[in-house]
Amino acid sequence: MLACAINACAQIDIGSRRELFVDRFLIAEMEHVSLRLGCLQPAPPSPAPALSGHYATVMKDGDLFRQYCRHDEKGEEGYEPVRRYLLEKTLYAESADGVRWSAPKVVLSDAPPASHNFSPFIDTNPNCPPSQRYKAFGGHCRLDGKYLRKKFGDELADLNQQLPGDLAAFVSKDGVQWRVLKQDAVTLPKKWHHGFDSQNVAFWSSAEGQYVCYFRFSKDRRFRAAARTTSKDFIHWSEPVEMRGRWKEEHWYTTGTHPYFRAPHIYLAPATIFLDNEKSNTRVILMSSRAGANGFDRTFGQQSFLNQSASGNRANFLAWSNGAQTGDRELSFYNLGQRHTLRLDGFGSVSAGTKDGTLITKPLRFAGKVLELNFVTRPNGQLRVEILNEDDRPIDGYRLDECAVLKGDQIEQIVRWNSGDDVSPLAGKNVRLKFVLNNTDLFALRFPQ
Repeated sequence: MLACAINACAQIDIGSRRELFVDRFLIAEMEHVSLRLGCLQPAPPSPAPALSGHYATVMKDGDLFRQYCRHDEKGEEGYEPVRRYLLEKTLYAESADGVRWSAPKVVLSDAPPASHNFSPFIDTNPNCPPSQRYKAFGGHCRLDGKYLRKKFGDELADLNQQLPGDLAAFVSKDGVQWRVLKQDAVTLPKKWHHGFDSQNVAFWSSAEGQYVCYFRFSKDRRFRAAARTTSKDFIHWSEPVEMRGRWKEEHWYTTGTHPYFRAPHIYLAPATIFLDNEKSNTRVILMSSRAGANGFDRTFGQQSFLNQSASGNRANFLAWSNGAQTGDRELSFYNLGQRHTLRLDGFGSVSAGTKDGTLITKPLRFAGKVLELNFVTRPNGQLRVEILNEDDRPIDGYRLDECAVLKGDQIEQIVRWNSGDDVSPLAGKNVRLKFVLNNTDLFALRFPQ
């Protein structure tokens, strides 16, 4: 028996957009199936690996991959955190394939402490001027001036006084030469209960039509969390809203939140966390959010998205990216210079074992002409689809026994029934999808035009 009659549920209009199974947004009922986290797999070593600095960013810019990361200054006094903040630089490297990287060069060295967590992105706002096509956030709180003067002398203390004590915005026309966007004012003010000393990320959201920023937030000063703020111009920002979803005793040290480029209404957050009683161990988990939402979905709980746990406090960070596509079927992620891969759209799946399982969606409407699926079947596995009407009855021509059996490893497979693959007669109507699968993982669906 279905959880609710179709007329009693709000319809979801998915148009032609791609939907991933990283949450239960589309799911009404599951039987003998479960939601499964896709985990990153180590890639073969590269002869010229990515940079290994902390708080790295990797982005695909046309046919070019760009990487930015922090370079820590280690002088005679060793790895002194205060000295590090003031002397850090930002390194930059390029790659044609995301595997072999060029030698690094310094692109930011005179704007401390922005290099501590400098996080660039490509601005896809259609109204963005070419001179500001690349934007970034960087910076954190001003340090204690008296302590600096006593320990390091006047030079570093005076340099510290020049810092804004807030998160500043930078812009660039080429991704290499950077300047502060607004010299006479900072962008995100220190009054916003922040630490800012981890990776604070921003992007243009095509789904929301505005800039969105997720930053380190510690309202109660005990647990690290995250907040969300928005802007139309990248200068004036809304009052922040703390993101829901943090589990008790859990710290979000970074979230890495970004819109997935194949489904930009879905924000993915490969976050680095640690527990208050396990600070020597960090792990990378996968959270998600929907455009405009003030909370993270925790479908996969504290499962590790990256199958390694770093010993050493706060030492396990993925480079911030939108999952750089390095092949027709492959996404690449970078962890301190090591490359890891994931199937395209493979962040989560509806997974069935050897027993037939069933997934039935919530009521939905679509706008496309065919149904396209991303899935993989294991030995003896298969997948079939049925379309139900608003009375929860199979629609003639789209019944389960009329569906061609789906098998194999497919990224964009069109579903066919005995009558063909055209589903446009059902476009705009209230329907459900019923999937029957075994030994199969279903990753994504959409109705392309």
